[in-house]
Amino acid sequence: MDIKILLVDDDANILNGYRRTLHKHFKLRTALGAELALETFKKEGPFAVVISDMKMPVMTGIQFLKKIREMDTNTVRMIITGHADLNSAMEAINEGHIFRFLTKPCSPETMARSIEAAITQYKMATAEKILLEETLKKNIEVLTDILGMVNPTAFGRASRIHRYMVQISKIIHVNDSWEFETAAMLSQIGFLALPPSLLDKVYSLEEMDAKEKKMFFEYPKIGADLIRDIPRMENVAKIIELQLQDFQNFRSSQFSTEEEKLVHLGAQILRCVLSFDEKVSRGLSQEAAIAILKSKKYRYNPKIVALLNQLKTDINYKVTKKLSVNELDKRMITLQEIRSKDGLLLVAKSQEITPAILERLTRFQKEIGVKEPIEVALMDEEEVDELK
Repeated sequence: MDIKILLVDDDANILNGYRRTLHKHFKLRTALGAELALETFKKEGPFAVVISDMKMPVMTGIQFLKKIREMDTNTVRMIITGHADLNSAMEAINEGHIFRFLTKPCSPETMARSIEAAITQYKMATAEKILLEETLKKNIEVLTDILGMVNPTAFGRASRIHRYMVQISKIIHVNDSWEFETAAMLSQIGFLALPPSLLDKVYSLEEMDAKEKKMFFEYPKIGADLIRDIPRMENVAKIIELQLQDFQNFRSSQFSTEEEKLVHLGAQILRCVLSFDEKVSRGLSQEAAIAILKSKKYRYNPKIVALLNQLKTDINYKVTKKLSVNELDKRMITLQEIRSKDGLLLVAKSQEITPAILERLTRFQKEIGVKEPIEVALMDEEEVDELK
């Protein structure tokens, strides 16, 4: 783990003193003033610990450290000042979520001990985050594997939606797009609760009666409810629940927080790519599908629809093979549906081979049989990145 410390003050002499006394013990970086410190944090971060002077021009230490917290919640923040009073300390701790409040003059020993304590706090916080992220990743893998086994068609569609969401997130420069991408991958999870007879009508584009339509349009809420209580998945659940909302409903909304604004943006993107995929899957050209979405401005965000012509709907594979079940492996993608010998759909077309899919195909091969050979494409590193 790369442990870097950023010290910030508007007095160059104080920063030089920090460097002389602390550089042998810590990987130290200094910045003269808050503005330069923010640039340094963006270019050279992440930093485990940021220590800032309280009284600086342009912005106070509290204001500066609040910006640091917005950029990285894991960074441990400390403040040092020669104006030690109770009110300043309380404001720094409560508003800036400050780890420690130090007073000038601060001895090298006291500063070193405080930095060591902050590093310990940082390691604990990041270890907990890594554990949570790994747990969350496994939960998502389990949910998608279940969807893939129970409803291969829905899983295949979710994979395409995920690929489109990744591309659009890159185009519009979403900084932390994992919530958007996870919502796309789990967007069809509510289909697990729908009866097979209704799903047959959905996929064959048959007309549904009023009762069936009501049941179908409940799938976003069902999906959201399935994952809402998983830690850190609250926003993902909200995006999934709002995936069929028309743009006019979003446009009239008032966003109280930046988080709410991002949730609604994710839902609008999901709304557009879902409809786009449905039309392209029916055989319409990319241009024709976009034209239909453009004509319904009250349903689809025009700014997002304008980006759809930049999507890569197909990935070109250099190597294709026809293999038996026993020869399949990860880093392959299906170029055809895989069915059991009695006709049951096991894996949809354009589906990445996962360990769960391999396990399922192996079991079906032993018990019922699988139609072979299976045409697949081999993915190189660049193609794997396209699917992520």
